Amino acid sequence: MDNENLVLRIEHENWGEFGPGIWESTIWKIYGDLRMEIFLTADLGNDKKKKQTKISQKDFDYILDLLKQSEKDDRKVEALDGSAWEIKRYQGKTLVWERKKAHIYGIRSLEVLSGFLYKLAGIKKIN
Repeated sequence: MDNENLVLRIEHENWGEFGPGIWESTIWKIYGDLRMEIFLTADLGNDKKKKQTKISQKDFDYILDLLKQSEKDDRKVEALDGSAWEIKRYQGKTLVWERKKAHIYGIRSLEVLSGFLYKLAGIKKIN
């Protein structure tokens, strides 16, 4: 799909151990017309899944509200491994906010967002 009306690109990546059968990353692309694409990668890149769905306006607005709060709450989190999140928010083709790939531990708005995204995707939350 084109990125014409891409509003959000959110990536959750494993920063821990890798090996056969291990989850590597999940990417959400959310568009202005409420389409959502989810890409799940595991097993050293050998297991790739793609899911497409439509979300409600209420869910879309909730995600944006959480992101606006996270822009205020964002801070550097120190951890040795685990997983990291990267968030890009667009207006048209312009990147209007970006959170570089990093841990979200203790940032309440981002922890809530992470659980909500996995719930929307119908995937068990990965920590």
